[in-house]
Amino acid sequence: MTGSPEKSQGSRPKCLALILCDLCIQDRKTKNKTLVGLFNGIVVAGIPAVFPRMTIVFTLVDGRGKVPVNVTIRDLSSDQKIFDAPGTAEFKDPLGELDVVIELRNVPFRRLGEYVVEVVAAGELLGSRRFSVRLVEGQPK
Repeated sequence: MTGSPEKSQGSRPKCLALILCDLCIQDRKTKNKTLVGLFNGIVVAGIPAVFPRMTIVFTLVDGRGKVPVNVTIRDLSSDQKIFDAPGTAEFKDPLGELDVVIELRNVPFRRLGEYVVEVVAAGELLGSRRFSVRLVEGQPK
């Protein structure tokens, strides 16, 4: 993904995978990726909380040309966006796969509960991944 969204010139891709993890390491020679600390939930000591690092990794396929893509994180209880990243995915090869890695630092969470990461292209939802934010066991709410 690059820059700001542009008018769609290509076809809407499909989201093959959407993963949340602590870290993504990419080999310089092969471009292969190692995902470290995959998760479906975040454990915090209290609310409000700031999560030091989270990485969103997704793979798009079947795209053609330039396609506007937006990645958001929303609090499902309030529908409030806590992260929003508009950009453009450019497909140079219609048979190619486009791996997108977004590393976030100091992500704020104001509530416990369910959140969702959504990948939208050309105005249509391609994929989503729910995750929870909960207290460390034994901590008062």
